[in-house]
Amino acid sequence: MTKRVAYIFSSFPSSSETFAAVELRGLREHNASLYVHTLRRPPCSSSQLLSEWSLEHLDLDQPTMASICRGCLFFFLFLPKLRHTLRALIRTLIRTPSSGALALAALPRCLDIARSLNHRRIPNVHIFWGHYPALVGLIIKDLAPSTNVTLFLGAYDLERALPISAALSRKAEYITTHAQCNTRKISCLTGVPANQITTIYRGVKVRRGHITRDAKSANLVICAERLTKTKRTIDVLRAFTILQKHKPDAYLRIFGDGPEKALLQDYINTNELSKNVELVGWASHETILSNLEEASLLLSLSQATGERLPNIVKEAFASSCPAIVGKTPCIDELVVNGRNGYVLRPGDVHGAAERALTILSDPQLWDQMSACAHATVSRHFDIKETSRQRLRLWQ
Repeated sequence: MTKRVAYIFSSFPSSSETFAAVELRGLREHNASLYVHTLRRPPCSSSQLLSEWSLEHLDLDQPTMASICRGCLFFFLFLPKLRHTLRALIRTLIRTPSSGALALAALPRCLDIARSLNHRRIPNVHIFWGHYPALVGLIIKDLAPSTNVTLFLGAYDLERALPISAALSRKAEYITTHAQCNTRKISCLTGVPANQITTIYRGVKVRRGHITRDAKSANLVICAERLTKTKRTIDVLRAFTILQKHKPDAYLRIFGDGPEKALLQDYINTNELSKNVELVGWASHETILSNLEEASLLLSLSQATGERLPNIVKEAFASSCPAIVGKTPCIDELVVNGRNGYVLRPGDVHGAAERALTILSDPQLWDQMSACAHATVSRHFDIKETSRQRLRLWQ
């Protein structure tokens, strides 16, 4: 039976949220009818991103001046029914006035989305982020309580800890998160028992078979991430500088864009690494995936506290590529030290270089780790299975 599900985003599409596109594609492949609504206007590159992600024909509703005006009108029409929504808004305004003001500004758009979903009789509404989009869920529960509302809460929602998130969590049919280690914090934030919070990992497309070393570039290392300070791409370069002294034929390819790009290029030039390091910049998702299929190692030394089980590591594993990663929250649910990669303490560039040299120089160890990496993602992070898990939550 086809399931009709509305997804509520702050913004979509977004180049930094490829994982959202993977999730939507996975659900469509299971014949779900999807209706996507956003609170903010799209970036200029939205058509290009949708085309790249094979989502050109997605039923996508984005804000217009007309929708905002309709929302203002509906506020006065529905005001007597918005008891829980207004209560949560007032609490947000009192606790964090700046966030409360932004939530209040988003209210007209949220009202128009809720009205549209109610009019189209969409039985399932999934709140993709638990901060401002949670307003849509609260309004729907005030206007149409029988609607099946599911709420995702992730690291960013836990950091913001907005009362609107906690209020919806007590009304939603299901709360989901993408890492098991989040459940205790969500329980503390919302008051919902941890055993009532469902962990569904963000899935990736998994190749059928393990890629052997013969099909790889034996010394190619990949780094693909947003080039920000907390991602610590500079530590990747420092580790590679040490590695290259012991393995002169090693080659590093860095994908991504961001405020640290100029700093990284200066480091490459100063240390005369241009023959062995390529700073590619932004690249399409498909380009990165094809490079992971060629590579023998992923290097990502992020220290971002808001990171949870990054999809790039899963995609590396799906391409039989072991990973050396920084210690970020929940990473042990994905990378098993010494089995499919290594998890290092923040700033341990010498340890990263040492382990990279060990993996790249030992074909038998690489075979074992790459096979384990592929098995890990096949068992726990296959988009086909995670899509089925999501669909079971909906009517």
